[in-house]
Amino acid sequence: MNNFSRLLKIGGLLSIILFIPFRVFAKKARGAATPETVYKEALAHIEAFQLDRASLLLDQLVLDLRQSGGLHSAFGIQVRLKRAEALEKDDQDEAAVQQLLEVATDSWQQKYWSSYTNAQLSLARLHEKQERPAHCYKALQKAQITIKDQQLDSLYPRLAIRMSSYHRIFGQKETALYYAKEVIRTAPLYNQLEFLGNGHMLTALLLREEFFEISAQHFLDAAEIFNSLGNQVGYSAMLCNLSSLYLKHQQLNLALKYSDAYLQAYDKACSKGIPDYWTLSKFYEVRSEIMAAMEQHDSAYHYLQMAFESRLKLIQEENRSKVVEIEAKFNDQQKAQKISDQAQMLKYEEVKQKWGIGIALLSSLFTGIVLFFYLKLRGANAKMRQQAALIQDKNLELGKNLEKQIMLQGEIHHRVKNNLQVIISLLDLQRDEIQDPNTLDRLESMSNRIYSMAAVHEMLYNKEGAENINLRAYTQQLCEHFRQIAPENQTPVFNLNMDTPPLTLETLMPLGIIMNELMTNSLKYGTIPNRRLEIAIHLQPCADGFCLEYQDNGPGFPAGTIEEREGGLGSYLLKSMVRQLNGHLTTHNSDGAVYNIFFKEKNQRKLSYEFISDTNC
Repeated sequence: MNNFSRLLKIGGLLSIILFIPFRVFAKKARGAATPETVYKEALAHIEAFQLDRASLLLDQLVLDLRQSGGLHSAFGIQVRLKRAEALEKDDQDEAAVQQLLEVATDSWQQKYWSSYTNAQLSLARLHEKQERPAHCYKALQKAQITIKDQQLDSLYPRLAIRMSSYHRIFGQKETALYYAKEVIRTAPLYNQLEFLGNGHMLTALLLREEFFEISAQHFLDAAEIFNSLGNQVGYSAMLCNLSSLYLKHQQLNLALKYSDAYLQAYDKACSKGIPDYWTLSKFYEVRSEIMAAMEQHDSAYHYLQMAFESRLKLIQEENRSKVVEIEAKFNDQQKAQKISDQAQMLKYEEVKQKWGIGIALLSSLFTGIVLFFYLKLRGANAKMRQQAALIQDKNLELGKNLEKQIMLQGEIHHRVKNNLQVIISLLDLQRDEIQDPNTLDRLESMSNRIYSMAAVHEMLYNKEGAENINLRAYTQQLCEHFRQIAPENQTPVFNLNMDTPPLTLETLMPLGIIMNELMTNSLKYGTIPNRRLEIAIHLQPCADGFCLEYQDNGPGFPAGTIEEREGGLGSYLLKSMVRQLNGHLTTHNSDGAVYNIFFKEKNQRKLSYEFISDTNC
């Protein structure tokens, strides 16, 4: 046993002797791709908006720096700062804020004032984006004090941009204009052309209402700078702004000129693989208005339809890109893992050969066997720790992807609501060209029906993706809409009595159309001169469904029921929606028209007519 202990001690001593050249060899093996080289590659990916690849490289750098103890060095803090900025560009705001706070704290402790200031300015931009003015201004004050105390003059143009943007949104216009001019004054001193372009853009936005010619010149200056830097997205956005500005001031030739220039810039951006679909849809809207102002109504309608189709395409592209992004991220991680495993295997084989020679010269066969198993166990443990860290990072990434999918569901409802609003606007444009009262009345009814559907998606978006909606809140929104569209001397009074749990989208959509038709009928046929229209809506659970009673104080049905009004679209929609809800409709007069509707939630068992007949709603 004592001999075995001695052999282990000798083996340990030999392993120490051999471990030093092993570490030197390992460092040389990694020398082909230095951290600085990887960092520069990640910056190039960020500039090209290839955020997945940039994040993968930066995450690996952070992992290596954590293992080597360099996470809090100047280079380590700079890597973490760029990692947070990549997360911000990828709309992962919460993760970006958390990392920026950590970078700011470490920079303050290590007295890396430039990194500290940049972290505070990035935090200010995120707080502004999230509409948190107090937090935004606090971060700006910290950055401003540090720039002054530490004489970081080259960071002043970026501070001025953030100050101007903050005051444009939350503060005073005069202060915002002052800081925008400060950007234009100081950015050329440090050859910061991107900031100079932003300064001209901010100045143009602030002056476009009062001094449109000066504003146009600043937009033009910004466009030239962005074009010289190869920033096609910024260049095309400035051209679109110029077109919109000249349109507003009825200079149609110039508006059309910059509209044509935008198309050329957009084609160039597409050739580089960076199309901006959102700006394209805005361009189509402006182009439509230009054509309308030039009385080319067919072209105006054509471009308005293209704007609508462009927004739909944008939604589809966003949905597709999310799926492709997740797939690509997973594939990149798999490839990176495979490459890392192969590199480790090659290193291990090379080290094993060198060790074999050293052990054969310096130790006996038994000591060599002991060293072999010792080093193999040590390498396996290190590999397990590294794999555990990678698995933890992947789990965090998957959790973030799940959260983004939940947010995407709410965004889809928001997009659908916006598209329905575009349709309502199209109907309003068409209504301005129609003189026939009957046709105008039908367009108004169609607009109200679309509004009842848009209101559902608006409430779903505001509830952050929830699948159930409070019917009372939805009905109140419909009532407010009809108050606004009613003539001034015929504003109705609504009395609501509803005691129901939240309903699903499949149930609420036809129910909203039903109530829209009932309110429309009351406004058309339920008004009596010198008498205010009153509408009472009563809804409560009833048996295995719900009972809805709707009553107005108008003259009622001429024949006692609604049956005499067969043939209209409203009557057809009303009965069709009731059938969709597996329900039944009855009507009668009682100090006005009364509708009794029994229904149940969608996808439930179909109600029998006998059961409905025995139910008193």
